[in-house]
Amino acid sequence: MLNRTLPELLFIRTCIASLRSIPPVSTLYTISRFTILPSNFRLPIALEVYLFAEALFFTAVYIPRKLILQKPAQHPPLSPRSNRQALFEKCIDKTPDVNAYLSGWFHGAAVETIKRENVREFLSWAFLNESWSGGTEEFAELEEYVCLLERRLGRELERGYNKRVKCVRLTVDGTVMEYRSLLWYSVVFIVDLTTCIRFRLHSFNHFAPRAWFRIIPPRPHTTFSSLSSARHISYWHRPHTHPTKLPIVFLHGIGIGLYPYIPFLHDLATLDPEVGILVLELMPISFRFSHTPLSRPAFTEEFTSILAQHDIRNFMLISHSYGTVLSTWLLHSEHLSPRISSLMLMDPVTILLHHPSVAYNFVHRAPSTANEWQLQYFASRDPDVAHSLSRHFFWAENILWKEELAGRKVGVVISGNDLIVDAPECWRYLTGRDRVKNEDRNVVWTDGEGGLTVIWCEDLDHAQVFDTQVSRRLVVTLVKEFVGDE
Repeated sequence: MLNRTLPELLFIRTCIASLRSIPPVSTLYTISRFTILPSNFRLPIALEVYLFAEALFFTAVYIPRKLILQKPAQHPPLSPRSNRQALFEKCIDKTPDVNAYLSGWFHGAAVETIKRENVREFLSWAFLNESWSGGTEEFAELEEYVCLLERRLGRELERGYNKRVKCVRLTVDGTVMEYRSLLWYSVVFIVDLTTCIRFRLHSFNHFAPRAWFRIIPPRPHTTFSSLSSARHISYWHRPHTHPTKLPIVFLHGIGIGLYPYIPFLHDLATLDPEVGILVLELMPISFRFSHTPLSRPAFTEEFTSILAQHDIRNFMLISHSYGTVLSTWLLHSEHLSPRISSLMLMDPVTILLHHPSVAYNFVHRAPSTANEWQLQYFASRDPDVAHSLSRHFFWAENILWKEELAGRKVGVVISGNDLIVDAPECWRYLTGRDRVKNEDRNVVWTDGEGGLTVIWCEDLDHAQVFDTQVSRRLVVTLVKEFVGDE
């Protein structure tokens, strides 16, 4: 992640402007070449072929696919009303400032402009999956939630509906994406190939479904991979041979695949050559055209089949950013949760997910700094990432509570300058105390019972924990302890 400096801001804005210019320039040249330009006007043949290819890819592939990705979300089945009510009450209980909570979910609108029907519209999406059709039972449930919210606010909401105030509704709002050029996908292809070579050099074996040609950019090197037992998930695996220590499973976040994690995974690999490591590749969030993101049941089923293929029973689970969503699914699985002996959550987006910070910062915030521009253009507006978040991200099944971490050793890494997660609030929720200004820049807090450890990295932004050896060492030391003995 870039830092908040002027040179980096100028650099990222220049890169984005250049990439954004590709579709209009290539399309305009292609049209002009066959209409108004004189026949003796020719660009170099290689450049001309490239511009033709970009124009064709933009009009024949990107635009139709963009329309397809706007289809309405298929929400998971509603949980029982008692569960929804318990979830709402817990969300309100774990919200110290209800005014800020409401304002955040309404794009920072002044609280006094948010009327009763606006709140009802938001709660209908948040707790009823936008399924309220005006029925009496649903109306009574929403009315109960609104009344409870008013009690926490200490006032009644103004009656009516303010059309100028809009709430954040990830799975209902439009899927905002931007074109990714063939040039960009060529970079992704090279990075993917480099990642493959690095993993091979570290004695990892690759397993993949026989469908590399369905992904853009294609992955022809997976032709030589072993066959994955999962239908969609590819992964890297180093066999586990230690008789007592736990194997490690790693789930990455949104980005250009596994390349940014190579130094960290190398550190893990050198801890003990007998400790097995399983690293999943999550194509829908890896800047590619790929398959539809897996639902929670489908993912847990394929993950279980991968564990069975390699005879993995109990394991340590490490996840970063969006990977903590998948970790939450595994923790909520009655079959898989008991097999997670220890857990490491890095830059977790699932803790306090009912707060608006993650949804707003990742999808809706207007960027102003270099890291915010990098996040918006390269991450949140990547077509498949945007589709994953706006049509397949259901917060109620992704949220993780502190009490759900009990019963195992757990480490949580919080980056103090995280531009996505509300880091101070996450720290306060997990530790029960505020940050002290004169504390060390890197703080390790434990609950005194050997269960929960929280690492605070003062100067780091989202994902920067992987960038320096000092920050990685803090995490790897804890992983070494957690892998321990089964």
